[in-house]
Amino acid sequence: MKKTYVQQMLDIIRAVLNKVPFSVDEVDFNALHTLSKAHGLSGFVACCPEIMARMPKELQAKFRYEFNISVAKETAQELIISKFLDKMEEKGLRCLPLKGFYIKKKYPIPALRQMTDTDILIDADKIQEIIPIMESLGLKYDHDTLHEVIFKNSQLVVELHKELIPSNLGKLYEYYKDGWSRAVLCTGKNFVYKMSPEDTYIFAVNHIAKHYLHGGIGIKHVADIFVMSKEKMDEDYINAELSKLETRDFHKNLKNVADMWFSMDRKAEYDNKTLEMARFILESGSFGNAENLIAAEIAKKKVEKVTTWTKLKGILRRIFPAVKTMKLLYPAVRKCTVLYPLYTIIRIFDILFNRKREIKSVLTRINTSQEKVDYFAMHCEKMGIPKDF
Repeated sequence: MKKTYVQQMLDIIRAVLNKVPFSVDEVDFNALHTLSKAHGLSGFVACCPEIMARMPKELQAKFRYEFNISVAKETAQELIISKFLDKMEEKGLRCLPLKGFYIKKKYPIPALRQMTDTDILIDADKIQEIIPIMESLGLKYDHDTLHEVIFKNSQLVVELHKELIPSNLGKLYEYYKDGWSRAVLCTGKNFVYKMSPEDTYIFAVNHIAKHYLHGGIGIKHVADIFVMSKEKMDEDYINAELSKLETRDFHKNLKNVADMWFSMDRKAEYDNKTLEMARFILESGSFGNAENLIAAEIAKKKVEKVTTWTKLKGILRRIFPAVKTMKLLYPAVRKCTVLYPLYTIIRIFDILFNRKREIKSVLTRINTSQEKVDYFAMHCEKMGIPKDF
């Protein structure tokens, strides 16, 4: 039976991750390219010689170009972050790179694990000492969020975490409230930290659960679980910690999807939860889709019924956020709160001309149904994510 381009994409990733040949079937190359771009997976196709040899030359060039961009970004990221860690060590300032910075090194080629940003935990009260370090590396301050200070240049985004998890999250925040409690010093360092393989894995699982609950995840998150789980770790500790957060069932379902898609020694059959999660992920894009994001937001607020009024309130909150949020978005408001009314007007024009995603979000909110909200909430609970997560 002919495989779909989705199945073929998963087979390509499996071949590259396990370093085995890929058996080529009849392929819809254009559909494969669209899927790989949506999920940030072009590098896997570019690194699969069997599929590249069969591909039209113009598409070969597109895949190679996209992968070369990933390689260039990863190289720049590695160079700049390594320099940042060295400078933090010199200045006696604590830092802890998170998730992707270490996970990417478990892939056959680090650039296969596309990263939109680099997350690093720092001490919030040291941010004024850290800003000159970032600027010396060509990274400019962009904005704050509840738990991050974000810097950018033309090639990468660095998110300096004031805390591991935003304080507006429930059980997850309580578990990671003291982020440094799970940090261990890197060999030969006094101020640069890392997490143990087990705690890195637990943090990745819980971070994926957070994204899942807030709109969905992509194929690459499942690939992360697959490559990380190849490392020998203390499974009793992992299961005990996941049980504290009630995400052990979510992890089981996620690991089953990773096994089904990427293992060379797959089970004969998988249960309905595994198949449902796999289907949901494939429909979610790289970090979830806008429809799921809105449904997740409404479901989280526990609105009893989705009405025109509840939608309108959500739209108004989006366009005219609270003073605390405006201070994060616009530094001028942070310096002078009385400018808030003026910047609500500026924000309208900002959305119209610079923030097209905000407009799309408003339109999606208008079209979100009660059925969609109810389904999303029920699905997440079924997949093993607790309500108060």
